[in-house]
Amino acid sequence: MMEITMATNGLNWWGRAVLTADTVRSLMVVTVPETSEFATGIIHGEKAPENSMQYMVSVQDNKGRHVCGGFLITEDFVLTSAHCDDFNPAYVVLGNHNLKKADHQKIRIEKKIIHQRYANIQHGNDIMLLQLSEKVRLGHRVQTVQLPPAEINLQENQVCQVAGWGKTKPDGESVDELRVVDVSVVKPKVCDKQWPGLPANVTCAGGYKTTKGFCQGDSGGPLVCDRFAVGLVSFNYESNCNYPNKPNVYTDISKYRRWIDEVLRQNPNPELLAGQILFISCGGFLGLPLKDTQRYATLNRFPHLFMFPYHHECL
Repeated sequence: MMEITMATNGLNWWGRAVLTADTVRSLMVVTVPETSEFATGIIHGEKAPENSMQYMVSVQDNKGRHVCGGFLITEDFVLTSAHCDDFNPAYVVLGNHNLKKADHQKIRIEKKIIHQRYANIQHGNDIMLLQLSEKVRLGHRVQTVQLPPAEINLQENQVCQVAGWGKTKPDGESVDELRVVDVSVVKPKVCDKQWPGLPANVTCAGGYKTTKGFCQGDSGGPLVCDRFAVGLVSFNYESNCNYPNKPNVYTDISKYRRWIDEVLRQNPNPELLAGQILFISCGGFLGLPLKDTQRYATLNRFPHLFMFPYHHECL
């Protein structure tokens, strides 16, 4: 019998659930100390360089407290872990590694889209998309990150990076700035052996026989390998961030590319749709010839363009 702990701890809270190879024997329990402050950091890492990892997002509640990590995949969508919804995220903050500084973009979350098969972290599918109420302003401090293709083969001991504003040690104090650490990929068979009953569609890296990895508060952050965000921080072992114990477990993003693409297609930005009454004439859209309008709309998620039939005079 083993205990799983969610990597979320924006207020020094933690969730613990019992997992066996055959069955889940208890429900998730979350404890929230009233006087705790949010924690920021990563285990045995270092301060992230300025103008690096510009896709990193702090997911925050209504009181401006960091509750999870996340990362920008389009100008209006952030990817994070499904269990972060337990902490009522309301805003995302981008554009500054130091959460105490006011020079950043803070945008309201318009919609939370959790994978339809997610029930709890024991059963996997720990992935969620956050649709923002407006587009972010991309620049030298804010950029998107590439997602992996539908199939990607990580190599054992391949060195990747994980970053976040989580604890720097289990009983540690908060820090204000984004931290990053190198972690090595753990072979799937080794991870399965260390985690009996491990959910499907996960990747393991860090922890296990090392002193590096993530901690509570880093949930939803990316595992980045060769510039691709290949994993989402999901859980570690017994709320213990002083390794070695078990490998850290991430949701394998490559297994969810079809779901992500479908969500993006079905959820065009509401601000854009409200501000643009699309009117297509024989001249096309935005100066494009009609034959190119459909391609533009597809790339920019404007399915409503096609509610207007082509006029015979345009042919």
